[in-house]
Amino acid sequence: MVFRLLENKSDNDEKESKKVKVCTSIAWKSFTKIGVVDGKEHAECNACGQQYVIGGSKVGTSHLLRHVKLLCKKKAKFHDVGGMIIDHAGKICLTSDCWTACTQEGYICLTTHFVDNNWKLNSKILAFCKLEPPHTGEDLANKVFEVLTEWKIDRKIFSITLDNASANDHMQELLGEQLRFQNSLCCAHVLNLIVQDGLKVAEVALQKIRDSIKYVRASESRKIIFTECIAQVRGIDTKVGLRLDVPTRWNSTYVMLESALRYHRAFASFTIRDKFSFFFLHKSLT
Repeated sequence: MVFRLLENKSDNDEKESKKVKVCTSIAWKSFTKIGVVDGKEHAECNACGQQYVIGGSKVGTSHLLRHVKLLCKKKAKFHDVGGMIIDHAGKICLTSDCWTACTQEGYICLTTHFVDNNWKLNSKILAFCKLEPPHTGEDLANKVFEVLTEWKIDRKIFSITLDNASANDHMQELLGEQLRFQNSLCCAHVLNLIVQDGLKVAEVALQKIRDSIKYVRASESRKIIFTECIAQVRGIDTKVGLRLDVPTRWNSTYVMLESALRYHRAFASFTIRDKFSFFFLHKSLT
């Protein structure tokens, strides 16, 4: 009986020693084991295909992690990431916007929003790329559809949120022929249109303030004189500088007015120091 127990124990020990170790390192999210090559076990990078020796007591996964962070020349393929999004999302919502940079180049950004299996809201930028003119509804539709098909998620779209530009209306009509989705207007854009319409009441005063700020910021010499004026009048908190508003952000007009009021006395002193500023600044902030 004793010998039988000892034999069973030795058999169990031998089985436990032969158990395959579980791969817990995050390196295995980027690598796949490919088997034995030249008598040694190897793993291959999922992105670039580079192979490394693995296994044994002296070979860990630090060299695999180093490859992922520093050496790998390729990123994960789009369809792999798209598959990840599909696995975690029943339906996907999109937001898109276009704008023109100071270099007069057009850009488009397409962002996806979805709730994963853990009920966590995720937002991923699908594309941020240059958009060649003209920015017609047809061009926008082709670009958006190209991005969606490249990610292989064109059949997962639930809604698209856009501003109410006429080109976007045409884009929705064209995409609606290929995709089924709900259209939503951007609440922030609608709110901005309402506020901009209301600000027309003070349009003359606002334009004078813009011209005053632009005049001061137009050259380095004027900035130096204005800084001296601030020091001369004293008591002005300079943590917030002169701000200009932009038409697409109604709250930027509030920030501009707030900064202009803060520097009101400095502007008055500036009109005395700079003899050419009278035409631009006289009565602008009164």
